[in-house]
Amino acid sequence: MAAGVVNLLRLRQEETDGEWVFPNPKTGKPYHSCQNAWDTFRRRAAMPDLKMHDLRHTFASMMLDSGADIAGVQHALAHTQLKTTVVYLHLTEARKRTYTNAAAQATGVSPDSSQS
Repeated sequence: MAAGVVNLLRLRQEETDGEWVFPNPKTGKPYHSCQNAWDTFRRRAAMPDLKMHDLRHTFASMMLDSGADIAGVQHALAHTQLKTTVVYLHLTEARKRTYTNAAAQATGVSPDSSQS
């Protein structure tokens, strides 16, 4: 976990004055499911078909788009096998343009600005 996230979680735990970072305010004990909160979020966001796995997929894609290598994404997602992570290697349009422009520049061919 990123150091900033760990620090925020520690601060949150101190605020709750207990052993749980996100206790149920009614019981003071941990939640056993986040399904109700997830359903509320999806409804308020007008995204009824959004799945939690979609967020994981977006996280992995954003890591790759930011220059992370596949092994780093594998580690961040806690995949034990690289072949599980490879599904996130699909190319986004922005990444395709970046690679196309880099190849064009390397060969001395000017990329068509109408394509980017």
